[in-house]
Amino acid sequence: MHTTGCVADSAGPAGNPWPHRLAVLTAAATFLLILVGGVVTNTGTGMAVPDWPTTFGYNMFLYPWSKMVGGVLYEHTHRLLGSFVGSLTLTLVIVLWAVEPRQSVRGLGIAALALAFPVSHRLVGGLMLIASLVLTLRIGRRIGWLGGEVGRSALSPGAVA
Repeated sequence: MHTTGCVADSAGPAGNPWPHRLAVLTAAATFLLILVGGVVTNTGTGMAVPDWPTTFGYNMFLYPWSKMVGGVLYEHTHRLLGSFVGSLTLTLVIVLWAVEPRQSVRGLGIAALALAFPVSHRLVGGLMLIASLVLTLRIGRRIGWLGGEVGRSALSPGAVA
C-alpha cells in the first residue's frame, strides 16, 4: 500500500529502519543535554571542574564516579552527555551517507551536523573555561599586587602618625 504525504513506514525506501532510530535517539539525547545544561546553569556549577579537556587531571571519560559530588556531578555529567550527543550526531551523518539513497535526506544529515555543532560547542565551552581561568589569575595577581602595595604602605614607618 502506498501512502502519500504521511509517514507510514519509518524504514525509508531502502527498508533500513536504523537511520530513523538513530535520528530519534540523537534528538532525545540532545533534548536531555539541553535539560542538563539548564541544571548546570541554574545551579551555577558551570565552573565546578576547573580544567578542560581533562577533569581534575583525569581523562574526561575515566574520571571516577565516586568523586562526582555536588556541582562536579552536574557539570561533568553535562560534559559526558555532550560528548555522547556529538558522537551520535557524527554517527548519524555517517550512517545517512552510507545507507540513505535520497540526496535530500543526506543533505539533512549534513545540515544536522552543521546546525548542531556538538564538537564546536564543546570546544567553545572549554575555551571559555580556560579564558575564564586565565582572566581570574590575571585579576588575582593585580589585586594581590595592589593589596600588597596598600598593605606595605600602611605598615611602613612613615605611614604611622
